Amino acid sequence: IMPWGWDCTIKEQLLRADSRLEAFMPDDASIDIMRQLSNRRFASEHLLPILHDTNCKVVGESSYCETEADVLAVMLRYGTSVLKSPWSSSGRGVRYVPAKQPDEHVLGWVRNILRQQGGIMVEPLYPKVYDFGMEFYATAEGVIEYRGLSLFATRGGAYTGSICATESDKREMLSHYVDLKLLDRICGQIKKILANQFKDKYVGPFGIDMMSIAKDGEDGFWLHPCVELNLRRTMGHVALALTPTQFEAHRLMNIYYADKYRVRIQNVNDNLLNTGLA
Repeated sequence: IMPWGWDCTIKEQLLRADSRLEAFMPDDASIDIMRQLSNRRFASEHLLPILHDTNCKVVGESSYCETEADVLAVMLRYGTSVLKSPWSSSGRGVRYVPAKQPDEHVLGWVRNILRQQGGIMVEPLYPKVYDFGMEFYATAEGVIEYRGLSLFATRGGAYTGSICATESDKREMLSHYVDLKLLDRICGQIKKILANQFKDKYVGPFGIDMMSIAKDGEDGFWLHPCVELNLRRTMGHVALALTPTQFEAHRLMNIYYADKYRVRIQNVNDNLLNTGLA
């Protein structure tokens, strides 16, 4: 059984469908561990600081706040902020605040998240240049396998589409925005750090969203190595499954809404650097 990601809800739905499936699912204690690992606080405390402190031209800071007063104090320090609920997906639990203090609508949302989830993440709002990510798989033997790059686009924090291309072509596209030697070093560090953290706790796919940013007074771009850690399958994994051969055209995979959400996959013969996604 390989759901998009494990939680109590999907387990309950499967058990209602057939109680015999329980033997093929993680127990409640394992799901609780996965829930704690998927809390944004985990990556902000156990992964991001190491990647930030051991590399040059890397940014990234995140504060976990448990009270409204703490949230307001951190926002005042950052100037412009991104607020994130500890658990959410597809941009639903994210608010961008281009001011030192939230308006009443955002403040009401903050109070609601604090009441429901016990805390909230506050991060600086960086001048993003390009979204991308790295996809991985955690094995039962405690090894983290790198699966490939994910070049994607978002709107309002929600995923909208991906580039499907060979790894070498994606690296060439990304080289315009990121130092590839730095990126390879970051990849090695992620594999080592999370091998220790995930061993005997999580087996399955996951992805780490990153971004390149422009920094005032600095040449070139800086790297944010861990915007999100998604402890589940991601659209990046789907894009990797649709990777063309070196002799085939690149593809664009888009999510759009008609009567329901749909996936559109198009061959692209032109240079992807001239598209909105690259």
